[in-house]
Amino acid sequence: MDKVALLPASDRAALFGETGAGRGVANTIIEKDFWVCWTLKRLFDLLEDAAASLVFKGGTSLSKAFGIIHRFSEDIDLSFDRADLGYTGDRDPEKEGISRKKSGQLIDDLVGDVEKHIADRLLPALRAAIVQELGEPHHDEWSLVIDEADAQTLNFHYPVTLRTAEYQGMAYITPRVKLELGARGDPWPAEKKLIRPYAADDFPDFFEDPDTTVTVLSARRTFWEKATALHTEAHRPAESATPQYFSRHYYDLAMMLDSVEGKAAAADLELLATVAKHKATFFRSGWANYDTARPGTLRLMPSEARINDL
Repeated sequence: MDKVALLPASDRAALFGETGAGRGVANTIIEKDFWVCWTLKRLFDLLEDAAASLVFKGGTSLSKAFGIIHRFSEDIDLSFDRADLGYTGDRDPEKEGISRKKSGQLIDDLVGDVEKHIADRLLPALRAAIVQELGEPHHDEWSLVIDEADAQTLNFHYPVTLRTAEYQGMAYITPRVKLELGARGDPWPAEKKLIRPYAADDFPDFFEDPDTTVTVLSARRTFWEKATALHTEAHRPAESATPQYFSRHYYDLAMMLDSVEGKAAAADLELLATVAKHKATFFRSGWANYDTARPGTLRLMPSEARINDL
């Protein structure tokens, strides 16, 4: 992928344009997909002592690592292993017998430690890895910054090759890879998977190293993460607004139910119980009803009043 990243902008634009034309999708999506894969390569090639270990998860993992869904997600969801940040034993918020108050305090501490780890360790290490391949951005060709609204998110503004007009009218596809990080998610079970840009699938001769090995959250776990998110949404109070772009979770779950991984997950009710218990600890809500996220009372359908919002 590094060979393509260093091509003249006009050559990259031609590559992305031909790929997009062949697939019937916007050039901007092909370009962004390339940089998503390239950024994941930089992350998972970091030395072990550079930052806490990461697991790739969420909708983008279902698309790129498992090929289960066929929508493009602009964000990369990643979870640190909280054990690498010192949250084990007595500092584990899920430790058996821990008080609710103590668990909450530890989770608050964890959020702060994640923000510090990103600023002090991950950001410098990832920036150095990008500089090694692209060089310093002397004319703002690229940047890597902490998101102004969320200290647990990094934004990689990659070198663009397309005309400004091609990005206009596509609010969901911006020339930026958004790395949404955290440590409240459970990175188990995980597995190793290969990912590859669309452009490398269609024009392999342009690439010398098209594949990247990533550690990715099992699709079975993601299935129940999505299902419990829908269960929570089904209990959202009427006065609380539906989250933006939430409809994607319904699409993802529907696609998963038609996959081998999804069917295996649906039969793994023990994993459902594990996910619900974890969320009840790390994602507390007075109305989520995680205790009813079980066979017989699990709710996946939104209320009639919510359907138009979606």
